[in-house]
Amino acid sequence: MQAAVEFLLIARQPQQAFEVAQTHGQMDAYVRSMGAHPTSEDCVRVAAYYETRGNLNAAAQLYAQCGQSHKALALYMQVSS
Repeated sequence: MQAAVEFLLIARQPQQAFEVAQTHGQMDAYVRSMGAHPTSEDCVRVAAYYETRGNLNAAAQLYAQCGQSHKALALYMQVSS
């Protein structure tokens, strides 16, 4: 499934890639395949995914990367509590 996620991103089908990654537990592959400069929309979508699954550190990193520092800080505070 990792190859499918990568292929869909290369084919500029991020919504389908996200759905495949979500369905098959390949979100880490999706994040790696987004590259160093993902869109804000992609960051927020994946951050929300991680947040709902309790991976607050990963969510905070992505929120920070897409410029939502207030949200990232709130999650970092939860992680350190």
